[in-house]
Amino acid sequence: MADLPSLVVEAAVGVAPAVAYLQLDDPSRGLLDTGVLGPDTVWTDISAYARSFTTTRGRNRATESYTPGRCSVVLDNTDGRFDPENLSGPYVFESVTQLKSMVPIRLSAVYAGVSYPLFRGYSDAWATSHPGMFDSVCVLTATDAFKTLGFQASSASAPVGEGEGTGARIARLLNIAGFSAVDRDLDTGLNTVQATTLAQAVLTEMQLTADSEYADLFISSDGKVTFRERYARLTRSRSITSQVTFSDDKTAVDAGTAIGYTDIRKESDGDLIGNDVTRANAGSTLQTVTDATSIANFLARRDNKTDLVNDTDSHALSVAQWLLLLYKDYEVRVAKIDVMPASASTFAWPVMLALEFLDRVSVERRPPYGGTLTTPSFVQGIDWEGGPENWTVSLALEGAANQTGYFVLDSATLGVLDTNYLTA
Repeated sequence: MADLPSLVVEAAVGVAPAVAYLQLDDPSRGLLDTGVLGPDTVWTDISAYARSFTTTRGRNRATESYTPGRCSVVLDNTDGRFDPENLSGPYVFESVTQLKSMVPIRLSAVYAGVSYPLFRGYSDAWATSHPGMFDSVCVLTATDAFKTLGFQASSASAPVGEGEGTGARIARLLNIAGFSAVDRDLDTGLNTVQATTLAQAVLTEMQLTADSEYADLFISSDGKVTFRERYARLTRSRSITSQVTFSDDKTAVDAGTAIGYTDIRKESDGDLIGNDVTRANAGSTLQTVTDATSIANFLARRDNKTDLVNDTDSHALSVAQWLLLLYKDYEVRVAKIDVMPASASTFAWPVMLALEFLDRVSVERRPPYGGTLTTPSFVQGIDWEGGPENWTVSLALEGAANQTGYFVLDSATLGVLDTNYLTA
């Protein structure tokens, strides 16, 4: 198909992965006095050799932690340039191949002159194979920054950080890992936390901090560690306003008011129901909330977690109350949607390439028995697959019907009387 973005694949061969080199036109790394000047080889464009690619980012269920994002690129290796054993190739420095693990990798898509990040991470392997008699390919695989943070283990120390906010705790952990300040997008957070001895791996402590608030912690498409506080989806403009409507209405798709889809998969199994929720901070008192109506309808569905690191029981209780509100009721939700943007509509590419986690979308379906069913959802997983003839994207979605306008004390937008629902 002619209406496809251009795939850009770049590898930072020959430079230290942790150095924040100044990069022209980059909104974070292109600011003067925030990085250091690097050699021309900071990014080597290998797009001309890319035959196909996949990226997998996010999670499938809202109750799970975000998993490390991964990408795979099939590269043309007929001249042997991507063979790590070829020491006469173009990616060799002082007789040492640069095609090794932990090389910074980034993928982007350029459409109508605009560049959209798809993935940023670190190489896992450059695996060569030789299909047929005259062909050779290299499969480049990479994982995002969660990989590096999972490797980072800090030595236990005297307890530090008593009473700091969840965002500040994550910033502290990133500092310990030596993670660049320009590669962070952190909310302040709602809860405050206990002191930590820093005895666990950096990623483990970061995820526990996010769990203690029931917040979102992920790596964005441009490689930033992103922390969104618990109520961010009720206040962020891209979370409270639908960014796109997916529909099976051909008239709406042709008119450019919706994007068509090739498949949707709904879930209505009740696995997410939680009507007997317990949360507790480590070494503290259990905070349990229940919903009698939900228990009468679906039996007791227990959800227990007792290792949170909040510094007050009220914080643990607020998390339990929030979870009860979200999951006490039965919900039919769209779990997955598949889109082929080139055949969907004229405006599909800019919209689809710009989507990120927690963006709100709407899914419309006109069942054969009549009417239109509209399901509000949040994006929680984005998988791209592309080649020379077509690109497809699959979105994992989380139901948003139960996450609209709850009353939140002390919130400038959600704490206004007579404008929002009361929480339990």
